[in-house]
Amino acid sequence: MLIQDTIGLPMSKIKEDYYMSDKYMLEHHLTSLSRVPKEGTLDHRIFHRAPIYCIEHAMYFLGKEYGSGTEGYLDNIGFDQSWRNRLRAQFDNVKVDCNALNNRTSNL
Repeated sequence: MLIQDTIGLPMSKIKEDYYMSDKYMLEHHLTSLSRVPKEGTLDHRIFHRAPIYCIEHAMYFLGKEYGSGTEGYLDNIGFDQSWRNRLRAQFDNVKVDCNALNNRTSNL
């Protein structure tokens, strides 16, 4: 989510991406998601999921705690504007066809 927001993906696409991931996990991993974990192990029912409300809460928290959301948080951890520009430059030559992504993920 942090990278997606930093490179300029609209929040609607970020949420859609998480929705598709969560939907895939529910459809294809119901068995592992239904097992009660052994004590002291990772609870896959929680950590293998990607519900949209988590993204909404995370973005709300970043905005509340750091003022400017993702950028404020990244500044706080030392990933300042110069680092973000370097990250964005890595994606300058990458053209993402959102329709193609939607078609690909809908067939999962």
